[in-house]
Amino acid sequence: NSIAVSVTANDGQSGLATSNTYKYYLNSELKQTTTETSYTFTGLIPETSYEIKVEAYDKANNKGTDTENVETEGHAWDLNKVNPEISDDSITVPVPKGYTASDATGERSVNDGFVIYEGTEEVNDGNVDTAKTTRNQFVWIPVPDISQIANQTSGTDGNIRQNYQGKLYDFSSTEATEKTSYGQGTTSYREPDVVTDYDGTRYDNDQQYVKTILGLANSDALKTQLQEEFNEMIASVDTYGGFYIGRYETGNLASNTNTKPVVVKGNEDISDVNWYYMYQNSKKVAANNNVVSTMIWGSMWDRALIWLTETGEKTYEEIENSATWGNYRDSTGAAATNSGSKQPTGTNEAWKANNIYDLAGNVSDRTIEAYSTINRVSRGGFYSVSGLDGPSSSRSINYNPSGTYSLSGTRLAFYVAL
Repeated sequence: NSIAVSVTANDGQSGLATSNTYKYYLNSELKQTTTETSYTFTGLIPETSYEIKVEAYDKANNKGTDTENVETEGHAWDLNKVNPEISDDSITVPVPKGYTASDATGERSVNDGFVIYEGTEEVNDGNVDTAKTTRNQFVWIPVPDISQIANQTSGTDGNIRQNYQGKLYDFSSTEATEKTSYGQGTTSYREPDVVTDYDGTRYDNDQQYVKTILGLANSDALKTQLQEEFNEMIASVDTYGGFYIGRYETGNLASNTNTKPVVVKGNEDISDVNWYYMYQNSKKVAANNNVVSTMIWGSMWDRALIWLTETGEKTYEEIENSATWGNYRDSTGAAATNSGSKQPTGTNEAWKANNIYDLAGNVSDRTIEAYSTINRVSRGGFYSVSGLDGPSSSRSINYNPSGTYSLSGTRLAFYVAL
């Protein structure tokens, strides 16, 4: 998404100009006038051709010109599905058609949280408060290399896509390191996979859940579906350089498949639904065929937390003890306001990190990640534990997928459809 240019010029008579020596053009548009012999064009689209022109001036205002046609690397974006938007920190973000990038203060920088809203009406300082409570919102999480969130496994799926599994991390107060002894083929933390209890007959193999709610024949069909969904997500992240995460915990959860969830500020219907309804209904949030909405994967959650440290928004110490920025029984400072009990999502501005609310505390967020033969992993802790016992990085494993819990909800992720 960038092109770096360097130039060498000399003049044996009058000499080079001492000011405004070089002019750098991108597709005939002047981008920079400077005395510097190098310049980087940023905010470009991968796998796209550009014309680069440089003009050099001498003291008599004579110019020399050189032009090059170059192409950026990476995967081509489908411009029928996304609009490339340049953030305030000069990063090109693929905004899906049918959504709009925010123009509100503090919502247009990738390193501070680049926010998109469902719908095409402009969001600005004048209407942002209303938009937060009425329009689904997502924040861009950059992933420079898919090796940060996935490991390749053997074989391909029914769509002839390479198989991958989630790359999962352990967190400490100083760093994040890849887990050991995890992944498919184990009963440890892993994704994608099913949980069918010790005898293989319950949960993902119980007709009450897998057939009635998910519309699938059995756990084998679910396992195939999860692998295909994970592979598609990884292929999209590889193409577009990242994914979107729900800005708020998912609202309008319901024990039926007729209700469409929302990702808006202030929703309080954020728990008390089993994993199967959460997983199935999460697919309905996508506004059109340009995007895919999903319950978040564990590897995506890990990436979001690591990104918070990369931007300087949070330290690993705060990731491991989140009492200063989440809803817990021992929240501190500004985070203590309204803490210690379940709150509508987005209640406290102190519970925000890079424009994402309630990654720490409030209700724990269920994921697709599996553990043992009976658990789907929940992340981020919840309101009645401490910020040390249930930090943003925590993996709660005492949740079977058929159970409903007042302290357990979910969070969406969102990626460009292929």
